[in-house]
Amino acid sequence: MFTLNPQSKRPIKQQLYTQLRTAILSTQLSAGEKLPPSRTLAEDLGISRNSVLAAYEQLTAEGYLVSRKGSGTFVADAVTAPPQGRHTPDASITITPSAYSRQITRTVPPALFQRSNKAGLAVDFAYGEPAYEDLPMETWARVVGSCARRLNQEHLGYGPHCGHNTLRRAIALYLARARGVHCHPEQVVIVQGTQEAIDLCVRLLVDNGDTVVLEDPHYRGFRRCLLAAQADIRAIAVDRDGIQTKKLNTVVGAKLACLTPSHQFPTGAVLPLQRRMAVLEWAAHNNTVILEDDYDGEFRYGQSPIPSLQSLDKHNSVIYVGTSSKIFFPALRIGWMVVPRPLLAPLTALKAMADIWPSTLEQLAFAKFINAGHLERHLLRARRRLAGKRQVLISELNHHLGHRIRINNSQAGIHLLLHLPTLKAEQIPELVEHCAANGTGVYPAAPFYRQQPPEPGLILGYASLNETQITTGVRHLAQALKAVAG
Repeated sequence: MFTLNPQSKRPIKQQLYTQLRTAILSTQLSAGEKLPPSRTLAEDLGISRNSVLAAYEQLTAEGYLVSRKGSGTFVADAVTAPPQGRHTPDASITITPSAYSRQITRTVPPALFQRSNKAGLAVDFAYGEPAYEDLPMETWARVVGSCARRLNQEHLGYGPHCGHNTLRRAIALYLARARGVHCHPEQVVIVQGTQEAIDLCVRLLVDNGDTVVLEDPHYRGFRRCLLAAQADIRAIAVDRDGIQTKKLNTVVGAKLACLTPSHQFPTGAVLPLQRRMAVLEWAAHNNTVILEDDYDGEFRYGQSPIPSLQSLDKHNSVIYVGTSSKIFFPALRIGWMVVPRPLLAPLTALKAMADIWPSTLEQLAFAKFINAGHLERHLLRARRRLAGKRQVLISELNHHLGHRIRINNSQAGIHLLLHLPTLKAEQIPELVEHCAANGTGVYPAAPFYRQQPPEPGLILGYASLNETQITTGVRHLAQALKAVAG
């Protein structure tokens, strides 16, 4: 019955334990059956008696065996008791997920938040990727090491749900300098990126059937959360200056508005002051909370970054959301929300239900990184490098594709929206395939629109690429466009 391999890396006692357990569960050893004495089994198998005793003791501790003094060791009755009714031992129970879970299953593709598969791609215009090669990783490693060496008992236990106070203070001061955000550190809530912040805001504010405003086009993470909450989504079109406030004013009683005013995703539009004031006035009039997703507002070229919408808010109507994913790197998994005081207590309670406490070491390291000025020095260098990459991309696109394209160029952010008016929507998948065959990844813009956009296009992220890769990728795109459109 037992086949033991002395050459295996697994100890003999572990092999015997596993095979005995399998034999019991498969009823090869039936309920109440007596096992051989440990000495006898050891002699039969040619192994140490201690190995047999160890296997018996572990199985007894787990309830598979029972030891009866003076009688021996037996298979426990309960383990292999015959199943009741028509079910077989391997049959699954009937599971009915919640209505919320079923809604998510219907509306959220499993791969929605997975990044592109870079295998085989020499050039990948994936949007949202930062400039990895420009990251000050040696400095970051020193900061992390320094914080790790100084960890004490206070840092090793549980902490505030909203994040470590050291990081909350650092974020509040940084946002005041970099984004014009007005807040007290207690209003800063540390999250694991923008998507968690969106999910928290939707669960905080939106009930089934509530009206919610969404830009069109928009970040899909907004829409999926709103669909899961079964919100009544009012999509408001975006033009070259962002969300159209005249159309926004036709919406009454919205609970939430999800906006990207500093660099509209994906068009790149920057909401001008007049529209910003109109949005805030509309929100105050309707008692609407604005979720301001400032995902890459630090990156503006030729001019200083435009302050946040929150910096103009006088009515506690804006929840500001930012992330380290674009300004540093995604794997850090640190984002932040600046929450109006009236909403702080319920949002904190919601966060505690799913995420008791963010990782301490990363929080302390990022706080020190910010306080020492490393982050802002990195961003200053990154803006210069990104401005150059952006110029190369635009120059190459105009040179190789010319009249075939139209570029949304807002001099901000880390991606471009490229319109392809000479193509039909059904030709975009073929274009993507042609590019991939040459080792270049490009991404359709259509999934970010509520309905099919007026003209097909691509979103081209460029931050993670160098100038040579950008040039090569654009040439591949030009070749693919010629092959598809002629």
